Amino acid sequence: MNKLFPLLIILALAFTSCNLTKVTVDYDPQVDFKQYKTYSYVQWNKQSDEILSERDKKRFRDATSFELEKLGFVKGEGKTDLVVNLFLIVDQKTGTATYNDFYSSGPTVGYYYGPWGYNNPGGVSVAGTMHSYDYEEGTLIVDLLDVKKKQLAWQGIAKKTIKSHKKGKGDGEGIKLVMQKLFKDFPLEATK
Repeated sequence: MNKLFPLLIILALAFTSCNLTKVTVDYDPQVDFKQYKTYSYVQWNKQSDEILSERDKKRFRDATSFELEKLGFVKGEGKTDLVVNLFLIVDQKTGTATYNDFYSSGPTVGYYYGPWGYNNPGGVSVAGTMHSYDYEEGTLIVDLLDVKKKQLAWQGIAKKTIKSHKKGKGDGEGIKLVMQKLFKDFPLEATK
C-alpha cells in the first residue's frame, strides 16, 4: 500500500493538471472593435464536421453567439462585419509521469528518518519508475475575420485534454466555460 500511495498522488496531480484549459488570444491592437456591429458563421471545416455531432456544433455556436452578443454584436444574415470561423482539432498524445519508490529494495542511499521514526527498509531508493499514458488533446480555434479587409481581426485558441471526441459526447457546460474564458479579455467592453 505504501508503495502505491506516492504513485497515486502523482498520477492524480498529473491528470488534474492536464484538464486545465490553456487559452491564448491574439489580435491587432490597432483594430477598433467598435466598428464591427454584426457577425455570421462560415461552414464547419471537414475535420470538425467529422468530429462533432450536430448537437455539439450547435452548442459551440450558441456559446460563441452568447459571448459575442454580450459584447454588443448582433447575429446577421448575408454580408456582415465579421465572419466567425470555428474549428476543432483532436491530437493523440502520450504523456509520462515519474515517481520515486522511496521504500524499494533497489539501489539505496543511507537511512530514512521520517515523521514516524527511524526506518531502514532497504534505505531510500535512488531509482525512479516511469509511467506513460495516452490521451487526446482538443484544440478549439475561434477566428473573427474582418469581411471588408479580408483579414483576421481576432483569434482565440483553447487547448484541453479531452476524455472523448466521439459524436454525441460533448458537454454543453464545458463548452460555455471554454468560450467564456476565451472572450474574457476581449478588447471591447461588454454591453450586457
